[in-house]
Amino acid sequence: MIGGGAAGMEAARIAALSGHKVILMEKNPQLGGNLISAAAVSFKHDICGFTEYLVRAIHQAGVDVQLNTEATLEKVLELKPDVVVLATGSVPVMPAIPGINSGNVTSAVQVLEGKVETGQRVIVAGGGEVGCEVAVYLAENGKKVTIVEMRDTDFSDTDGLALGMDAELRRWFYADLLPELAIDVIGKVTFLEVTKTGLLVLDREGANRLVEGDSVVFAAGMKAENSLKEKLTVKVSEIY
Repeated sequence: MIGGGAAGMEAARIAALSGHKVILMEKNPQLGGNLISAAAVSFKHDICGFTEYLVRAIHQAGVDVQLNTEATLEKVLELKPDVVVLATGSVPVMPAIPGINSGNVTSAVQVLEGKVETGQRVIVAGGGEVGCEVAVYLAENGKKVTIVEMRDTDFSDTDGLALGMDAELRRWFYADLLPELAIDVIGKVTFLEVTKTGLLVLDREGANRLVEGDSVVFAAGMKAENSLKEKLTVKVSEIY
């Protein structure tokens, strides 16, 4: 079993209870995967209980958990597995724009996992569910936050921001959290370049505009992390 997020732990639990000998390899020092970042924001702390349940359940089922272990092709083949289950999840999408590799750039996942510290003025690039959550997380920790969103949103309705949240949570976000936390929103922009002083965008009028900030946190979606699949396909008879 490669990956110790929700899917990896549940698959490991079921496999172990079905009588299989299961080794779970997780590259990070703790289990949970994206459940860790999902639980960071104040109104989703309850997710921690689900994570704790899964961790407890796989240990009770007899799963051999190997933390701080990146599943390279060589390490997997050393174990001579009959079956490999890939549960490597997803990684953040980072747009291919100038300055994306600058020191003032990070991802929402890294912020929510507590792996990086931002400056005082933070630009959150992306206003979907994750972008809104990391904006709340940062604002609750005393940061001045501006959400920059590609969709058109002016707060006359809820069509352009926090998509992915259920309707009730979105209304609460708009009506209560945004005003309370003084989170600014700039809608209908195109990301052009990260600079030392912020994020250069093309605004709704078609003009270049510099949104100033100390840090730029991208919340531009996630993509599957399945780089091991092709390598293992020719070496292992059963991969799921």
